[in-house]
Amino acid sequence: MKTLKVLMWIGVICILALTITMAYFVVSANFASEDVKEEKEEKTNANEKQREKESNDGAEVKEEVVTEASSDENGGQTEMSDIGVFIAKQHEFYNRTTGYGKLDSLQLEEQKEQASAIIKYIDNAEDYGKVLKQDIESIHSIANQVVNGEEQVSHVQSLHRMFHDLDIAINGYTNYKKVWGVTKTYESVVRSE
Repeated sequence: MKTLKVLMWIGVICILALTITMAYFVVSANFASEDVKEEKEEKTNANEKQREKESNDGAEVKEEVVTEASSDENGGQTEMSDIGVFIAKQHEFYNRTTGYGKLDSLQLEEQKEQASAIIKYIDNAEDYGKVLKQDIESIHSIANQVVNGEEQVSHVQSLHRMFHDLDIAINGYTNYKKVWGVTKTYESVVRSE
């Protein structure tokens, strides 16, 4: 009888310890996810402050594509800032439309429109250096394939991965678990560190 009581109390203590441990991890996970959300909101707000709209023949260009360069303190163009904003906006678009399992239910017309806007931006872009230019040319080629309807899902996924890696390399994007290693620019940044 005494042994049974001791075992019962040991069981109660174990259950209590497990409950407290689980509660701790749940609370910790909530705080961690709030921190990630805050960081993402701060990054988004910073990118939105840099974003400017460009009109084309009186029509407004889609807000995801930023094509107007911002000016620095001396009134000069800051092309890298402009390409950084462009990359961040594209990455946001692809996260929203293809991330977290959405690749299986793509809105192909929306993807074609976005690919067309990317092509238009790149066709009007400045030279951003040899390494980044190689990635931009690859993006242009893949975007053309999306517009032409060639294996759209895999090409859309490739665009997402390229903008993901470029956002990390160019803008210091931090809300990620994986680097795809599909851009020359990211490889160049890693080698230089």
